[in-house]
Amino acid sequence: MELKIKPFPKNSYPKRGLLIRSASPLVWFREIESLGIDLNVVQTFAIPSLEPNVLYGCFLIFGGQAPEEIGKNSYFQCFDNQLFIPENTDFYPKINSEDWKNIDAQYIIMHPDFGFVKLNKTIDWVTLLQKSPETKAKLKKPSNSVFIPQKIRSFKVDMNDDELLEQLLNPTTDEDWMKNLPFDMEKLKVGDQAEILKYIEYITKYPERAVYLGIPLDIHSTLRGGFGNFDWGMFGGAGGDKDDGTQNKRSPLKMTGAQKMFAVFLALIVIIIFAFEFGKNHARNEQVSTDLYNESTVEMAPETENNEGLIFQSGFTAIDMKVDSVFGNERRWLVNDYKQTFNTREGKAAMLWKIEEYRAKEKKFRDSLKKCT
Repeated sequence: MELKIKPFPKNSYPKRGLLIRSASPLVWFREIESLGIDLNVVQTFAIPSLEPNVLYGCFLIFGGQAPEEIGKNSYFQCFDNQLFIPENTDFYPKINSEDWKNIDAQYIIMHPDFGFVKLNKTIDWVTLLQKSPETKAKLKKPSNSVFIPQKIRSFKVDMNDDELLEQLLNPTTDEDWMKNLPFDMEKLKVGDQAEILKYIEYITKYPERAVYLGIPLDIHSTLRGGFGNFDWGMFGGAGGDKDDGTQNKRSPLKMTGAQKMFAVFLALIVIIIFAFEFGKNHARNEQVSTDLYNESTVEMAPETENNEGLIFQSGFTAIDMKVDSVFGNERRWLVNDYKQTFNTREGKAAMLWKIEEYRAKEKKFRDSLKKCT
């Protein structure tokens, strides 16, 4: 009897087998480990290929249903707990229980790539495991680092006993260190830049002596009130030659009394000029505002015989005629509103606002006509 397999649209038998296609046992181990399969609960067989001494893969038989996640591997169907065929296939002719008696194999597997294979001997995984070669790399151990204690229980200070004894027996007095100052006191007071830098370095090193010396860094007293000792070269105070030919040794930044008075006088003149100009501009602005108000083209007048109550400027000039034609309707509306609302307090306030608005509008129009002519 010859068994054959053919494609079939569905699986007719339970999936209990899994084929890992590779000739390397290392790949088998990796696939089994990645799928989380326990070798103690499955049977494993090596599948030969059609080439001599070459393996096709590893076949795993599960006691129950094969796992759902198998990666890139292949399922196999199990018939009668002995015959394994690929998924989505079927075999013919059918085999009955009497036919299995003539097959001397624990399991049988069929596949188009390697044919009909009897499975009798399982894989001995212990024999496949090889001892890992010993590495020859040299390990470098770091040297011991500095120990940082968590608590300080004691500490030691090294001092020169001879120097300490000398300082105690012969202490330095104020007169001694005043004689050995690293800067020139006189040059510092007149503002020498080099001496100022030396002084700053000295008080940085000995801050307690800065109070004792009491020398301000602001030599010209500009930050302590007063006018400051500045000289702008006026009234012969610029340190030039005197009448007798000798050079004036006074500081070029010092102001005399006459110079201070002259500076105050100049400041007063500037203030007076500024106040005069400000008052003049303010008066001019008030005059312009008054003129604009007086040049109104709308006047309030007593009621006339026809009880209009408003009188508008008019005439026979070209400008008057243009104004009458442009603002005629608006004037009539103002007259009607005046008759209806001017007798009440609220109406009077609203009417005055409309009259002022009309007055400005008509004046602007007249001014534009005058400019054009």
